[in-house]
Amino acid sequence: MQKYTDDYDGQYPTPSKWCDLLVEKMGVTKAQFFCTEADDGTRSTYSPIDETKIPAKVISLKDYNDSTGQKKYVYKIEWSHYGLNPNTEPNSAHDMVLLFETECGWNQFGGPELVSVKNHLEIYRKEGCNILFNDGTVKFIKTERIKNLRWK
Repeated sequence: MQKYTDDYDGQYPTPSKWCDLLVEKMGVTKAQFFCTEADDGTRSTYSPIDETKIPAKVISLKDYNDSTGQKKYVYKIEWSHYGLNPNTEPNSAHDMVLLFETECGWNQFGGPELVSVKNHLEIYRKEGCNILFNDGTVKFIKTERIKNLRWK
């Protein structure tokens, strides 16, 4: 994020394209958007998938019969486990939330309503998430403190 800011007129990437821009312009790899403790982006449904209505970032699609013989459709989306706070600018307060852990998706942006606190439960038995603040520090924040962080 800091390198992008340095190269692009002191601005963070456009919220609706922030993942795409970091990959395209800064050489960030898609693996860098993945928290190894979170899910892998696989989703399934028993309803037929209309391929024309699948999100643009679907990277694989298959179907099979489950143990009961019912047809199941499985797809995997291109994911990121991070969301961008669109209210933060490079000159915002140092303790303002910049990036936060969220459910799997791509180019996600928003506020505390998108925060996921479940990625660390199985391994660390902690409910909370990692937050990247505008000054570049990362802290693990417990669930009850998330809404009290500076989001605007």
